[in-house]
This record gives sequence, structure tokens and C-alpha cells, in this order.
Amino acid sequence: MGHEEKSIIQKCKIIHKILRPLPEYDHRTPNSELPENGVYFFYEDNEFYEHDNKRQKRIVRVGTHRVDGRFRSRINNHYSGDKNSSVFRKHIGGALMRKRKPTDSRIKQWLEQDTPTFKEIEIEVSRVLKNNFSFKCVPVKDREERLELEEQLIATLSKCPICTPSKNWLGRYAQSDLIRKSGLWNTQYVFSNSIITDNAIKRLKELVNESNNKKKRALFFIPCCSEKRPNGDGPPWKKIRSKQNLNKFQFLDDYRLQLINFYSSLSKKDAPNYYKNRGSGATRDRKVEKAWKRNLELFKSNTMKAIDRYNGKLYRALDDNIRDALRNGNIDNVIIVSALMGIIAPTDLIPDYELIMGDKSPTTMTISDYWSTTFENEVINTYIRELLSKYDYIYCLMSDTTGYVSPLQKILSESEAYHIYCPDAGQNSPRIWGAILNDCLREKYVYPEEVEQIIPIYDCEMRKLYEIKRGSIPRQKNNSV
Repeated sequence: MGHEEKSIIQKCKIIHKILRPLPEYDHRTPNSELPENGVYFFYEDNEFYEHDNKRQKRIVRVGTHRVDGRFRSRINNHYSGDKNSSVFRKHIGGALMRKRKPTDSRIKQWLEQDTPTFKEIEIEVSRVLKNNFSFKCVPVKDREERLELEEQLIATLSKCPICTPSKNWLGRYAQSDLIRKSGLWNTQYVFSNSIITDNAIKRLKELVNESNNKKKRALFFIPCCSEKRPNGDGPPWKKIRSKQNLNKFQFLDDYRLQLINFYSSLSKKDAPNYYKNRGSGATRDRKVEKAWKRNLELFKSNTMKAIDRYNGKLYRALDDNIRDALRNGNIDNVIIVSALMGIIAPTDLIPDYELIMGDKSPTTMTISDYWSTTFENEVINTYIRELLSKYDYIYCLMSDTTGYVSPLQKILSESEAYHIYCPDAGQNSPRIWGAILNDCLREKYVYPEEVEQIIPIYDCEMRKLYEIKRGSIPRQKNNSV
């Protein structure tokens, strides 16, 4: 490997690293959250790079706009325009047609500019983009700076021998040889000699830092609950888990499958050894049998969005507008801690199940410890830390005595993380957490000072997460409401 190739690999690695803290957007992102002028970076499901043997999502397209103030419309044209308003759509549509039928007579007309389009292809292109593509962006006001950055970024990424497309990448069917060979949905500047300069890398880092400093972000962790709506209108989980818009944290799937495989084949005789903390006597027997029967159907169970599946006090405390925004992804800074799934987004499709953190896992440790160990796995930990790096403040609205906080403590040790607890609320705590979450999301609170203003209204307190001794059960006050 020559010096120039080594330099390109290093610069490509730095570019991906610089962009890592930026929030990731998709077709549901409101225009108000996007800059008026900037450079965008698209990512595609199941496309990764492996710099330093670390598997991370790779950039598959870089772009900008020539006319000032057109960034938002550029993004909208990609997701919902037509092939004459977006060359990106043109490339994808051509690849879809060539993959299905290389001799399709419509391909020539599709790839020509300002020719009539085909509605059925446009619908398919929109579906692929909305289901499989997300993007990050950097505000860049100056037109010439935007264009120069675009050129250097594309040239560098296209020449990196590490950032190669997967064998199933749709772009392998693109008409353009430049797309097929580069692994980018770009043709202009691909394989040019305009490799990004050290000054441009420095400037990119400044732009990212300026963007992050302007917009602090908060993340809220909440627990799942035992009250769930049954059935669902989505396909079984194994059929949809490869779709990132329906299953956001796919890096946990192997560990989820281990649980699903185990509980869906557990014998009735062994069930009492694994379903714990369900009372005693006949009550316990009835609850264990209920959990056992429900989990036998995990592979067959229809799915439902998590925000709709969970129906406990916390979730019922959310008003309709907040629930709708969580359901459609317009609010994307809430993560649910689930005994079966680890962590999930409210938009994720999940099966009907019954499992608690105190149950025994296939490894005989508790489910809580199972996820604690999983989150500390080096590969999984890398993914989670990348996720957390997008947020400045993290709030956990959950009990520290039921096993939901424990899996988070180690992975949040380097974050500014807070635990909101209700010392006197008893079984009413979930409803109060829901009300606090509702207020924070409605008012778009981010800073601890803002959150601290509302928690006394609910007789709650807030402390740094590290103040909870890991694995301990702190003394609780007895006068429950």
C-alpha cells in the first residue's frame, strides 16, 4: 500500500469520525430542524465501513446546493420529488429497474433529464429512500465553501479502498460505472484528484463543532411496562428486523434472538425456574403460565409500534400530540428500555411478550444482568457510545430497584446523565414519570436547569446517575401514595 492510499484511508476515517456526533435525520425530520444552507451526507441501511476493524455506517452520498437557501428543498426533492428534480432519485430508479430487468425499455428515458417520468418508479424510489436512507448535515453559509467541500469529500471517499459497498448494495446495478466502482451514489467528482486538504478537514471539524454548540440535545430513557396491547397489524418481528426504520438498533438483534429462541421453546415444566418475582402460590402459578404461553408465540406474534404496544401508567400519561409525534418519529430523543429487546425506539415494531428484568435469562443470570453484560460487550458498547455521543444531557425516568437502571449505569458513566426518581410516589411513580416526560417533550427542555424547574411540582428529585451505587437497592421511604 502506497503513501497516497494510506493518506486517503486516514482522511476518510477522520471524515467519518468528525461527523459521528451529528444528529441523524430522515424523511420525517421537520424543515425547521435543518439549516438553510449546508452539505449533506447520506447513509444507507446495511452499508458499513471497517476502519480499524470497527464496523460503522459508511457515507453513501455527499451533496449540497448551488442556490443559497435551497438546502431544505434539496432534501425534500430527494425523498419526495421526481427524477428530474433529483439526480439521486434518478440513480436509484435506474438501479432498481436494471436490477429487476436490465433490458427494460424505460431505462433510457428515465436516465435522461427533463423527460416524462414513470409514476410507479417514482413511488418505488420514494419508498426505498424513506425506508433505507438517513442523513446528517453541516450548516455551511458560503456557496463557494460548500461546493469546494463537496468536491473534496466526494473525491476522498470515492478513492478509499476500505469504504467498499456490500455485495448486495443496490448501487451495483446503477447505470454509471462510477457509482458501481466507488460505492457512492455520486458521479461528479468521483475518483478526481481533489483529495481533501488538511485545512479543509480542520474547517469541517470547526463547522461540526459550531453546529453542535448551537444545538444541544437531550435524550430520555424510559422503561417498558407489563401492560401491553395485544395482537398487532405488523408482520412478525423476524420479517421486519432488517428494516432500520422499523428496528432502529439492529446491532442488538443477535442477543434479542437468543432470548426469543429460548423463551419461545421453553417447556412448561421449566417455566417456573425462569419466570421470577410473580408472587406465590396459585397467583404465581397463574402468572408464570400466562408469561410462558405468551412467549411461546414470539416468532408468530404480529408486531406493533412500541409506543402503541406499551399501555401502562407512564404511557397513558402522555397527551395525544406527544404520542403522535413519538409514533411518527417527529420526536426522536426517547429510548425505551425493554426486558426482551434491550433498548428500542418508540417507532420500532415489537412482538407481544411478557418478560421482566428480574426473570432468569438463558445464561441463568437475571435479564437485567444479561443486558448489562451485553451493553458492555466491546462491539455493542461501540455502537451505543456512538448513539449517546449525539446527546449532551441524558435523563432516566425509571425505578432504580427493578433492574431497569442497572444496564444503563456503565454505558452512561461518561455522559452527563441524571436519574429522576419519586421517593414517595410508590406505584404511582410511572404516571408521574409520564407527566414529567410529557412536559419536557412539549416544552423541548434540554438543560438540567429546565428539568429541575418542573420536577418539584410532582414531588420528585433529580440526581446524577453515578450517585446510585451500581447493583444496590437504595433505602426507600415507606409512606407510598
